[in-house]
Amino acid sequence: MKNTIKHKAMRGIAAMPRIAGIIAIAAILVFSMTGYAMADDDTAITVTVTGDFSAYAGRKAYMAVGDDTYAMPLNVSASTTSLPFTVLRLDNDRAFTVSGSYMVILWFRQGDDKSTDIDFVIMSKQISNGDNKIEFSSFTEL
Repeated sequence: MKNTIKHKAMRGIAAMPRIAGIIAIAAILVFSMTGYAMADDDTAITVTVTGDFSAYAGRKAYMAVGDDTYAMPLNVSASTTSLPFTVLRLDNDRAFTVSGSYMVILWFRQGDDKSTDIDFVIMSKQISNGDNKIEFSSFTEL
């Protein structure tokens, strides 16, 4: 009897590394899947505007998506056909990651003189995480 109990106890102890290994693998799978889902939600929003920008050569292009974002200005040349903006948050200068329907504002400025601004808008545009493409012809001049 004593040997039977000892034998069962030894089998239980021997099985523990296998059980621990199975639990560890399951935990890795769950956490990696959760990490993937979280990373997907934290994907920076980029907006690339495509079209003919030759009329704005020598200016800088600016963009805002909604009220609380900005994008670093891009130089426009006569041969520019795309303006790839990374949208940033005003409150902390980090990547903007919230999908939704937003007003998109695009403007061109000569130097630092705000009075030279030429403004364009899309009143409501669905913007999602990752890359978004918008044709310049979709904007309305203000």
